[in-house]
Amino acid sequence: LPCCGHLFRKPDLTTWLNKNCTCPTCRYEMPTDDSQFEVGRKVRMKHRTFRLRQRDLGGMSIQQLIHLEKELRDDNSICSEDKNTSDRESLVESIQNS
Repeated sequence: LPCCGHLFRKPDLTTWLNKNCTCPTCRYEMPTDDSQFEVGRKVRMKHRTFRLRQRDLGGMSIQQLIHLEKELRDDNSICSEDKNTSDRESLVESIQNS
């Protein structure tokens, strides 16, 4: 999942997400297109932390890592996508330190 980094088989995930808006593993609430819900979701999820295993991060594509880093960033700092870097190690380190 892009917001928490947990990996699932697509059929299992699709079934779960048709009924829930959370990660099946950590219950992190997924972003939605409902602006009123998003306000509360961001407050609820602000202090949530999760630890991603190196193995899970290693299995992600550069684009997935960039997206995950962007989701984890809650300020206006420059992210890897803005810097045009594709350095996997820098992305993984940034995610682990967030």
